[in-house]
Parts: sequence; C-alpha cells; structure tokens
Amino acid sequence: MRSRISLFIAVLVAVAACSSAGSTKTADQASTTSNNESPTTTATVPVSTSAMGTTLLVTDCDDPSADFESFCDAYSLIRGHYVDDVGEAALAAGALEGLAEWDIESGSGAPDEVTCSEPSDAFASFCDALVAAIDDRDASLGEAVEAALAGMVNVGLDDPYSVYLDPTALENFRIDTSGSVEGIGALVRGEDPTDPEDDACSLLSETCHMVIVQPLEGSPAEAAGIQAGDFVVSVDGKDVEGKLLDEIVAIVRGPSGTDVTLGIEREGALLEFTVTRAAISVPNVESDVLESGVGYLRLFSFASNADEAIHEALAELLSGGVTEIIFDLRSNPGGSLDAAVNIASEFLDDGLVVITEAPDDKLEYRVQNGGLATSDDIKLIVLVDRASASASEVVAGALQEAGRATVVGEVTFGKNTVQQQFNLSNGGAIKLTIARWLTPGGVDLGDGVQPDIVIEVDPSTEVDPWIDAALRLLGR
Repeated sequence: MRSRISLFIAVLVAVAACSSAGSTKTADQASTTSNNESPTTTATVPVSTSAMGTTLLVTDCDDPSADFESFCDAYSLIRGHYVDDVGEAALAAGALEGLAEWDIESGSGAPDEVTCSEPSDAFASFCDALVAAIDDRDASLGEAVEAALAGMVNVGLDDPYSVYLDPTALENFRIDTSGSVEGIGALVRGEDPTDPEDDACSLLSETCHMVIVQPLEGSPAEAAGIQAGDFVVSVDGKDVEGKLLDEIVAIVRGPSGTDVTLGIEREGALLEFTVTRAAISVPNVESDVLESGVGYLRLFSFASNADEAIHEALAELLSGGVTEIIFDLRSNPGGSLDAAVNIASEFLDDGLVVITEAPDDKLEYRVQNGGLATSDDIKLIVLVDRASASASEVVAGALQEAGRATVVGEVTFGKNTVQQQFNLSNGGAIKLTIARWLTPGGVDLGDGVQPDIVIEVDPSTEVDPWIDAALRLLGR
C-alpha cells in the first residue's frame, strides 16, 4: 500500500502538507477512515459523582459512547499502525498531559453526566481526570476529549511527525493541487537545538522554536522583511508557546487581503511584522540554459503533477542540445512519492529508487521505464541544502547512490519516516508514522543525504556558491 510521505517542514502557504480525501494515496499523506481494531478492556460501567456534581459512568472502547468515538478510534489506529511499539502507559500519560496542558476554552458549560470510554487498564485514572478538568474549567465535554486526544498523539508518541489535526486545522491544510493558496509565503519548521539526536519538534515551547526556513521569492513575508532563521514567537499578539506548529501555521494562513502580525525573535531582539496575506502562486518548475551552455532545472515542490512538468522541461532542454544538467532541489520540502519515483526515473535506466520498511511490510519502488536522460553521456549535478527534505532526499539519494549524479550543497533535512493520515469521525484527523524509508542500498535517510561536495556559504559574495561549484565540476 502506498502512502503519502509527509515531512515536517510546514509551509505557511502549506505547500508540503498535501492532503487527499477518501482512498487516494500519494506521497505525503493518505487519508483513510478509522476503525476499531485493538484490544479493549472489559465493559464494566462503574458510576461516581464528582465534587461539582457531574455523574461519571465508565465504559471501554469496545462500544464507546458517541463523545469518545474519535478518541477510541485514534487509540486503535495507533495500536494498529504506528511504526514502533508504544507502551499503554505512555499513551495514557499523554492523554492526561493533554487535559492538563492544552488550551481548553472555559465557560462553555460542563455536562451533568459523562459516559467516558477508557481504551485499556492503563487509562484507569483518565476518566476521573477528564471530569475534573471539565468541572475545573466549566468546559464542554467535546473540548476536553479533543485535548486528551491531542495529548495522546502529540505527547504520548513523542514523535514530531505524528500529530492530531483538529477539524479547523485539517480544513486549512486541504490544498488546491493547482499550487495557488493564500497566506504569507514562507517555509517554516519546528527546531529544538537542545536535542542533539533529532532537532525536529512539533509542540512549540521554550526550546522548540518555529523557525522561518525561507520566505518564498516575491512573497508577502519577503516584502515585509521576514528572514530565514527568524523565530516566530507570537501571532496577533498571542504567544505560540504550548501550541502545535500545525496549529500556528493554520492561524497564519488566511484570506488574501487580510493582515496578520508576527512577533519575531532575531538574534536576541524582538521585532514585529504586519504582513498582508495574498494569493501565493507556488512555483513548480524553472528551466533555462545558462550562458555556459549548461542546462538548469529547478523543482520547487513534488506536487502531484511535478513529474509531468519535469519531463516537459527536460525534453525541451535536451532538444536544444544540452548534455550537462544542474538539477536544483534546494529548499524543496518534498511531496508526492509517485512524482519522486518518476522524476528519479528520468535519469536512471533500472534498479530501485527507494525502499519503505514497516514492522510487517517492506515495499520497493522501482525505476520506471522511459526516462529521457538516463545516458551517462548526460552529466548531472544535483544541488541540495538543509531545507531539501522528504521526496527531495529520495531523489538525491537514489541518483547519488547509483553513481548517476554528483550531489553538491549541505546535508539535507533528514526526513526518513512515512506518515499516513487517518480521518476521524469528529472531522479531524491524525497523522501517524507508519514506516521508515531507505535508499536502495539500505541507508537510512534520517541523517540526511551527505553531499559529495560540501558548500560553505559566504554571505558577502554575490555569486551563488552552489551554481559556481557545479559549473566548476563540469569544467565551466
């Protein structure tokens, strides 16, 4: 089964967070409908009454109450699909932390009676904590259950790529495949510099920062003065700490012509930028013949039709007599795995492109026939940087390992996991890591693609060091 491979470079115009409905499966996320498939507790129904008078009935997830259907489904999906074994205690602790820490709206009215469904014995204290949270904040049952669900996924799994998306956030990430969206136009990611093994993070905190990877060229973010390396610390005066990266991205996106104010930390100074949102035409493919006669091909994202666009641009370059190509994947956050396989196949005549490994499954994605530039007579240089991720790493890694291309630049992002999106009955969804991927030679991409030629950027020079290094390699 193919799934969409979802990287965690979020895009404030949501380029990489492609989402599909129903059973359509592409490479960033595959949506499916949840179902119960995990062991449950016995269906006892003890009754108690909280200090505030809320009557509590407790059942299990074998036949959950309507209010807990999504919560039980999420638990079942984790147990059935998550790539690693995860302890019941960790999931229960995550749910409890969600109740304690998430921003539950107060004053919406606690119910008189709650029928709470506990997934397993490890959740023995969960229902009491949920009712206590409702009573303490006079909050609705739905808000409390959603907070617990978010905690179970976002905290319990301790995985920056597995997250809960509430209905509003999910709707904001449904993108028109035309590549035209509304927002401020900036690539962002969560970074935690205190974690030396994996600095990617999703829950923003004192150490997990929302970092601007790059404003898109010509975007409102660039025009307002937002720069790569900026930390987003507030949105419209509200602190981002304690929120998920996905939540903040959804808030920053919005209708064209409206304003959003970002609080930015830059080199220790606090700045404020008001940005007018606009319709962002996310570029896909750029091609040209440089003065040296070398063909230049740039791919900005692996949209579902990126392989067709690359095929057409490559055909035009080759028909003009180009025999040397610079393929630029810098700041490309990834996208469709099918597109990645087809694009790599333009330069490879046989073999594998990538392997995905799950606990009970292993899939090999083979080179497709009909590539236009498979001959070794066509020299190929691939450019990457630290923001090249996901499908970009698949293509760069496959071409490098096959000896088909020289990779120039920086160590890439290091996105080596496959996510699948599962829709829930409450209108939200969970993204779960279901597999890891490897190069054809079995190299884990978690440490990124290591370039053959490392680029050290000198900000004082006007010369593009990547292009300059590529031309030197080609003897130009």
